[in-house]
Amino acid sequence: MDNNDDIRALRLQFGNRCRTLRHAAGVSQLEFATLIGMDRSYYASIETGARNVTLQSMAKIADGFQVSLSHLLVGVGCAHDSGDLAPLPGAEMPVRQNDEASPEI
Repeated sequence: MDNNDDIRALRLQFGNRCRTLRHAAGVSQLEFATLIGMDRSYYASIETGARNVTLQSMAKIADGFQVSLSHLLVGVGCAHDSGDLAPLPGAEMPVRQNDEASPEI
């Protein structure tokens, strides 16, 4: 697989991950895009893998789902995984996980 194929696969995995979380939240693309201050067509292009997402857009999406960036990216980049992972167990709308940071030294 060449680099372009690798990048396309990452975009598809990330888009599938976003779609899975959005479906679990029970909201439409329009509702979610409006919630995070993003144009619906732009957000739709992320879900289809047509858009190379910036870190800023990933942060908006994570905030909208109330999850950490690391939770948003679970399974993305794994060669064996399509990114269709379930949201946090028992959450209608995923809730931000408590990202316990190491104590400051």
